[in-house]
Amino acid sequence: MLGRIASGAIALAMAYALAAPAVFAADQYAKTELGDLIAGAPELVVAGERLNLELLRRFYARHGFAPVWPTHQSQASSLTNAVLRAGDHGLTPERFHASLLGSSATLPPLQRELLLSDAFLSYADALARGVMPVERRRDDETLTPEPIDVAAALDSAIASPDPAAAIEALAPRRRRPTGCCVRLCRSFAPAPRPAA
Repeated sequence: MLGRIASGAIALAMAYALAAPAVFAADQYAKTELGDLIAGAPELVVAGERLNLELLRRFYARHGFAPVWPTHQSQASSLTNAVLRAGDHGLTPERFHASLLGSSATLPPLQRELLLSDAFLSYADALARGVMPVERRRDDETLTPEPIDVAAALDSAIASPDPAAAIEALAPRRRRPTGCCVRLCRSFAPAPRPAA
């Protein structure tokens, strides 16, 4: 019994450590234009849309606070198409800057960089953890996703042959209805109409 409690406490501590927001001191940011922008911002807004500064900080820390998408344009295109298909997963594409993604080429390069990263990171986070943050869910809701490092997941997607599929793999697996569920669904289906 004590072993189960101890392992549960260790698992909880690890989950918290993985999901805890990273705290960066100002001197931890690389001396780049992107690093300066992220370090000095209490919030970040591009073309009127608020960005998730915490996710951006984690992602760019992995890249020395240097732009990523100018050298990964095909991956950006693949991930943009995935975001635009967010409705396939029951998510609203607008939640991930869909209207701006189509015209992102008209933005200044640094704003385009941040918008793309925020769209991809937020989409990956919503697929992996759901749109409603775990900490804001009611106690009786049973969905408790595993902690995930979304920045690492996006890096893995960039490195994969199919970035969109890699990100979409974060979504929960849909189970096919079986047995009594199929019979129940069929019992509510309308009767076929006779041929005229």
